[in-house]
Amino acid sequence: MIRKLIIVFLAMFIFLGCINLDVEKGLNGENNKTTGPKTETNTSIKIGPEINGTITGHRSDDKIYVNGTYLYTPNSILSVYFIDTKIRYMQGDAIFIKKGEFEMLIDCGSKESEKHVMDFISGKISGDLEVIIITHDDNEHWGGLSAILEKYKVNEIWWNGIYDSDEYYQLLQIATEQGVFLRTVEKDDFFDVNGADLKILNPSKEKFPSADTSAIISRLEYDKTCILFLSDSVYGSQANIINAYGNLLACEIMQVPYSGLGTGNANLNILLSYVEPKYAVMTGDLNIKNPSNPVLRDPTYQQLAWANTTVYETFEGGTVKITSNGPEYSIGYQ
Repeated sequence: MIRKLIIVFLAMFIFLGCINLDVEKGLNGENNKTTGPKTETNTSIKIGPEINGTITGHRSDDKIYVNGTYLYTPNSILSVYFIDTKIRYMQGDAIFIKKGEFEMLIDCGSKESEKHVMDFISGKISGDLEVIIITHDDNEHWGGLSAILEKYKVNEIWWNGIYDSDEYYQLLQIATEQGVFLRTVEKDDFFDVNGADLKILNPSKEKFPSADTSAIISRLEYDKTCILFLSDSVYGSQANIINAYGNLLACEIMQVPYSGLGTGNANLNILLSYVEPKYAVMTGDLNIKNPSNPVLRDPTYQQLAWANTTVYETFEGGTVKITSNGPEYSIGYQ
């Protein structure tokens, strides 16, 4: 009898150990993408504070001080803008983050939308643009980078270490030749963004063939305010972060992945059950790609409604602004 119980227990243990939410099978093999310019990867990074008027690029214990000249003011107001890129029938993200003198862009929009992005950030940047995150190689996310590099001194570009297109690779090469530090980021990298915490949740060290699956996912937290940036992540990478973080994903505000379209939202209800957002921001356009045959977001809206999540759409109301002093935040159209 005891022997049978031991066998049953072992069988249950093996079964439970095999449970995994990663529904994107076949993507766990070796990375077959080409890696780009030589970069540095760090697992614990802190941006700030001001040292002799300049934030220098050196390591102190587990903290890395990134090149820049902004004043470290951890109690300053946090402002996050999901920019309306204004290009119809096209996706594309450009998210501007400002905290005191620290400024960051998550994606730069498409080449077609670069004027709108440049017009929006003009006057909001004091000194250097500290960081640009390019979530993945899709020109609707990096097409506006060249215009930004021409006008602003950019200290760092963070990327996932994977490229598909020669144009993207060449643009990164140009940036490094201009003195921009190219930093490869991955799961569990942690940054202090002038007093707010920015954690990278995806990609893992084991990169995946799909650009969308390897898109950078990040979580920004400032006291009681939390925003989850999901870029064009699809159900495979969403399952990965659920497996890794579970209920720690909980956030008040969430970017709707993949602009509310396709495989990025096939199992959105599972992600929503962990994040439990009160608000969600949807980027892109009302009628994607083909106005005569629009891609419907009805299933996505239905899942968001079931989760009691209020949705803001840049293509309906314009740029969405989130402002936080830490304990309290506001969200609305600018």
